[in-house]
Amino acid sequence: MKREWWKRAFVDGAFPVEDLTRSEEFKERTKRDVPFILRALKLRRGDRLLDVCCGPGRVALPLARRGLRVTGVDASDRYLRTARKGRSGALFLKRDMRALGFSGEFDAAINLWTSFGYFERASDDLMALRSMRRALKPGGRLLLQTTNGARLRSVLSWLRDHEVPSDRWSEIAPGSLVLERPRLVKGDRVVENDWLIVKGGKKHRLISRVRLYDGASMGALLKKAGFTVEAFFGDADGLRYDPSDSLRLVVVARNPL
Repeated sequence: MKREWWKRAFVDGAFPVEDLTRSEEFKERTKRDVPFILRALKLRRGDRLLDVCCGPGRVALPLARRGLRVTGVDASDRYLRTARKGRSGALFLKRDMRALGFSGEFDAAINLWTSFGYFERASDDLMALRSMRRALKPGGRLLLQTTNGARLRSVLSWLRDHEVPSDRWSEIAPGSLVLERPRLVKGDRVVENDWLIVKGGKKHRLISRVRLYDGASMGALLKKAGFTVEAFFGDADGLRYDPSDSLRLVVVARNPL
């Protein structure tokens, strides 16, 4: 069902996230992400960090080993079981990002790798941001990383207008092949992706839908949620965000004092 596609993808495990996070590409990504998060959020040993949609602990575990008091939350029991095996001292809990249940407990929060914009209604995105803000202490910061909707929308609309196929095969991890067929829907505000996943000689399909945000629309939503936007980046390389060129959108926002 498209409306709650993320449950099949991540809660039921249809998308091979654990294989992907163990890949060499993601190991290198983590080596960049961890120091960038520490710098961008001005974190010190002993600070309390909330990792929203932590998955199997790709970033939560190394951050905990750096001396942060990390709590990771996710809707997937299977990812949480994997994360708990990391023996890092981090705490992993099952939570819905729209109702985290924390109040003024954390110095900072992170939401990485396009784990935002999955819900059918935009109002649920706002609910999730408000829940994250409530979890933060006054002055606490949020780092949110997602795809750059402005660039992706431009690329996909060009392909559509010129009748060029958007199909793309990739090996996201050894033994896991994926065919992606992305297209714009809902007035070009959402990217719908038809995935064919091939693993272990078995094939299955998955339809995903992610709401597209650029710097302007993400900044406006964060302000509506009560945040003060501090900075935009193009990725964990720390370069400035360019709506027409950056592959990613990274925003740092603060819960006002």
